[in-house]
Amino acid sequence: MIATTFDVTVSDVIMGNIEPRAIFVQYGGVRGRTTWVTEDQETLTPGGTYLLAGGRGEHGYQVIGGPVAVQRLDTVAAQQRAASEWREHVANRRTPRVNR
Repeated sequence: MIATTFDVTVSDVIMGNIEPRAIFVQYGGVRGRTTWVTEDQETLTPGGTYLLAGGRGEHGYQVIGGPVAVQRLDTVAAQQRAASEWREHVANRRTPRVNR
């Protein structure tokens, strides 16, 4: 199994506790000529802004599987909208939908 680690700056926490800088592990990546990705999950890109569903794993925080686990957010408005939606869904114990 291939995993890629990312040094992440945390700007907002919706639920739980996490340090302001953390290592996140996402299953997938490139090893030699092999590229492996998790189905229905956007691959993290260095420098990108994301809303991540994650949990503490053996090697740091890891991205939890599924299409809502990683949402790339390219504008401040998109970041605010996604965070607001996730807060509402977490408060009501529902999984947000992802529009792709």
